[in-house]
Amino acid sequence: MEWGPVFAQGLSYLDFLAKHATPDQQKRWQAVYDSVTLTGDQRELLGGYVREMHVLCIAGAWCGDCVNQCPILARIAEQNPRIVVRFVDRDVQAAAQVAAMMNGGRRVPAVIFLSEDDYECGRYGDRTLATYRQMAADSPRRRPSGWASSSETS
Repeated sequence: MEWGPVFAQGLSYLDFLAKHATPDQQKRWQAVYDSVTLTGDQRELLGGYVREMHVLCIAGAWCGDCVNQCPILARIAEQNPRIVVRFVDRDVQAAAQVAAMMNGGRRVPAVIFLSEDDYECGRYGDRTLATYRQMAADSPRRRPSGWASSSETS
């Protein structure tokens, strides 16, 4: 996937919310954003970046995982102008959505870390296959009788 054009079409945090979120969704995102604070060590680390980093977040304003995680990216970007975060809507950027699939699904948020030249350096996705397996094992509706969840065996 050529990420440069997708990143170039991405929106800032506030522009993404203005375009894609309902007023209720905007309130939910704002509440999380307001609650996020970075430690002094985190601010110092982020402030020390000397090369530009492009961070592309494929998200959905409706998504609970995005509500809880994307505002953190906005706070991180505030610490250093070299950290440029752009958001794209999962349903608007179909090619990006497919390229960032996790475990065969169109999961959000999906974060693609890019160099200043828009080469992919890494990815972050909320739930790995191991997480889904653990969730299934821990679900009382899915667990055969007699199976204990991880919290019951600890």
